[in-house]
Amino acid sequence: MSNDSSFLGGLDILDGMPSRQVGTILYAIEGRTSQLLSQSRQALALHLTEKTVVEKEQAFLSAIAQGRDLPLQPNIQDIERFAPEWASLVPSDDRQRAALAKKIADKYHFRSQDVPALRKAIGLNNDGVTQAFERLFQKPIDSVYVTGIPVSEKIRWLISRLANSLERMPPFWTAYSLTLTETVGGSVLALPIALAGIGPIPGVVLLIILGLVNVLTVIGIVEVITRNGNMRYGTAYFGRLVGDFLGKPGSIILVPALLLLNITTLIAFYFGISISLADITNISPLLWSALLFLLAVYFLRRESLNATIASALVIGIINILILIILSLLAFPHIQLANLQYVSSRNGDGQLFNPKILELIFGVVLYAYFGHTSAGNAAKVVLRRDPGGSSLIWGNIAAMATAIALYSLWVIAVNGAIPAIKLSNETGTALSPLAIKIGGVVPILGIIYVILAMGIGTVHMSYGLYYQVREVLPSNAKKTTQFFFSMAPILLLFIFVEWVLFTGRESFSWLLGVIGVLLLPLLGGIFPMLMLAASRRKGDYIPRLSFGFLGNPLVLALVYLIYLGSVFAYGFFIWDDPFQRLIAIGVGFVVVLVTYLVIRQGAFTSRVVIELKVEVSDNDERAALAIVDKGVPMAGAFRLVYANAEKNMNGTQVEIPSYKQVKKILIEFPSLSSKEMKVWLHRVTQEGNSEPVSAALKIIRRNGDEVILPGNNSQLVIPLDPQTYGLEITLN
Repeated sequence: MSNDSSFLGGLDILDGMPSRQVGTILYAIEGRTSQLLSQSRQALALHLTEKTVVEKEQAFLSAIAQGRDLPLQPNIQDIERFAPEWASLVPSDDRQRAALAKKIADKYHFRSQDVPALRKAIGLNNDGVTQAFERLFQKPIDSVYVTGIPVSEKIRWLISRLANSLERMPPFWTAYSLTLTETVGGSVLALPIALAGIGPIPGVVLLIILGLVNVLTVIGIVEVITRNGNMRYGTAYFGRLVGDFLGKPGSIILVPALLLLNITTLIAFYFGISISLADITNISPLLWSALLFLLAVYFLRRESLNATIASALVIGIINILILIILSLLAFPHIQLANLQYVSSRNGDGQLFNPKILELIFGVVLYAYFGHTSAGNAAKVVLRRDPGGSSLIWGNIAAMATAIALYSLWVIAVNGAIPAIKLSNETGTALSPLAIKIGGVVPILGIIYVILAMGIGTVHMSYGLYYQVREVLPSNAKKTTQFFFSMAPILLLFIFVEWVLFTGRESFSWLLGVIGVLLLPLLGGIFPMLMLAASRRKGDYIPRLSFGFLGNPLVLALVYLIYLGSVFAYGFFIWDDPFQRLIAIGVGFVVVLVTYLVIRQGAFTSRVVIELKVEVSDNDERAALAIVDKGVPMAGAFRLVYANAEKNMNGTQVEIPSYKQVKKILIEFPSLSSKEMKVWLHRVTQEGNSEPVSAALKIIRRNGDEVILPGNNSQLVIPLDPQTYGLEITLN
């Protein structure tokens, strides 16, 4: 919402009897807290579509505005956690503050040391509030606190403080932690199997080489995100990012690619979990698969799945620690013969046989793939570091750590387990490792499988569920929507059960195939194409940018590495005619999409004029900025007030007394860009972008004027060479 009054949506805090006033204020505080709590639980919800997030937010705010029961009831820990965000709802009157403190104390129980932010927000340490409380209630202000709380409540406070600390880390560490924990996941269990054919030492060399190439594409996608305004504010995701820079051709190919990636990953994780748990527990994989499906149905039926930053970090850290512990446990079992092993697959003594690469490229790319989730970390980090340098360095450090972890894991497992055993494994590398070492390895393996892949299957089931639900009629019955949305997940489960029953499953093979067909596009080609486009039409300028990445030779080299890999599998590496045909087809589709993207103006230069109004504590600060071809451009700004005018110059200027401005005239030097983007928006306290209503008029050097539609916060138009100014009339 744009400000606190709109958040309350019709609730009148200042009218009515004092008791009612205070009750309304407390409801408003609980409502704001509930809203922020709901948003925090969806902070890393990759399964939610942009439309679904908007609908959930609208339904939530509607319930608050109508005074109904809150969809999510906060507790005292939540109220304390979000106190800085709801502090602007507290009235300035000391009597009302004192009455509010009493109202909160009547409903919640807390110790003084547990609520420093709440005390500051209400002003409980201020003399005026203290005296008003004593006059109103004839007892000291300390009576709002309790002296003791149950052990269970102490645990809740401990967890709350831990979560708050994790979510408020410095920007660099937030970017580093989120990127690392979301990258290192279930696919790492396929690495030793995929690299068994070439041996651990050559495998580590390939891991490092492909990891460094992946670092370039990660830097590229992070810079693209930093330059894009839609990814900073609101509910935009990877699909919106691709559409902004690569247009309709990019979006058309992205949707089925992500859908196919989601489906195949879900199937692969079903295989990996079921087979690994079956090998460790001697219980049929069919039963494990069924239990996993029922778990997904349970969460889908609830339509509630927490995806907070804190929970993601805790799970990710546990997974990484388990991976390191398993590697260390495997080291005493390393044999020199296993470390020195290099296979030519057909045993004819060839120095190199391309057939041994059948699984390698796809599985390694999958292990490094975290590009689509980079936007979630960016939303958090860019609010604290708008320049994006923390985001870039955090991602680089995370990928370097991932390379080191993967190398350690491959050396340990492939050094301890003979290549022949790994090559024949249809599940994950945990099964032969548990048999080899025993002890706590099976227990650690179960925990890792559940955390790294079990939770992932639930998230991916959510993704399919909401993609289907998005196309269903909104007026359909809730039960009908549920069963139709569940249909593809049920069909996938039946398929998985059939494959497991017939013994045709292979965790690593499936990840390898989909990694070859889709990840060169999603993790290599698209990021570099978008980088080239964003440097010509981006909304913002990052504080840190690696200039060499924009060099045409570097862009072409990375592009050809990924495209060439797809064709190499189609023409030389794969034997199956159907697989080869698909790979060649994907390669030609990539070439066609690239041609269409270029033809439809993805690399057309753009000048961006932004009016941004930032809302904070009932105040509004506004700024004007011009970015031309991805770099700042100076302009002349004339601000027209009711009885005065003010002239300003620069690339970015603060607007004094914005609420009193009637009209803004912007003049800029001759432009060589081919199109113009006018972006007028208000950034709310929640970090969402809302349109600013205004009338727009283009002014040309020959005196002509062109009136533009002003009902869209983002307007992109072709730029006439005669254009020299823009007039914004605020409504």
